[in-house]
Amino acid sequence: NDPKAQLAAMQGTWRTFSEFRDGEQVAFDLESKVVIEGDRMTWVQPGGDRLTCRLEVDPTKTPKQVDLVILDGLTAGRTMPGIYQWDGGLVLCFREDPLGGRPSSFEIPDDKGLTRLVLVRDQ
Repeated sequence: NDPKAQLAAMQGTWRTFSEFRDGEQVAFDLESKVVIEGDRMTWVQPGGDRLTCRLEVDPTKTPKQVDLVILDGLTAGRTMPGIYQWDGGLVLCFREDPLGGRPSSFEIPDDKGLTRLVLVRDQ
């Protein structure tokens, strides 16, 4: 239940396996990837667009909590509260609007502003 150990286990390059936003499955680019280095998580799109967040994890909570703090772009400084599940794959469920509160489950989100990502380690 050590945050540093959780982050250490998450290091590397990940691919999106599935994505749901606002209750709908989202089409995603198979070439996009997520890179976790240290406490930084960067979404990298094939065209070169990137979004970097600082990951703040709390594995002592049930479900485990994560805050994604946006570090660049127009929304720099915004915190997206979420939860995560770690079992070799990584499931993130978070709100894009911090005023919406932290999600409480990994069910397919059916409300506005809620995203669920399932990431698999890139081979």
